[in-house]
Amino acid sequence: MGVYKEGKNWKVQVYYKDWQGNRKRKQKRGFRTKGEAKEWERIFSYLFENSELPADCDL
Repeated sequence: MGVYKEGKNWKVQVYYKDWQGNRKRKQKRGFRTKGEAKEWERIFSYLFENSELPADCDL
């Protein structure tokens, strides 16, 4: 997991395992602030770990 600066914007990159045990990567870009990116990362991780979020959803 990580939050990275990309030009003037921020991106989040999260790795997780799908239902078959394969490692997958989810990215979201275009956050204006580092705080927004960290908040999205926190929410995604919480929802995914609690099985409230399918991995292919567009959060």
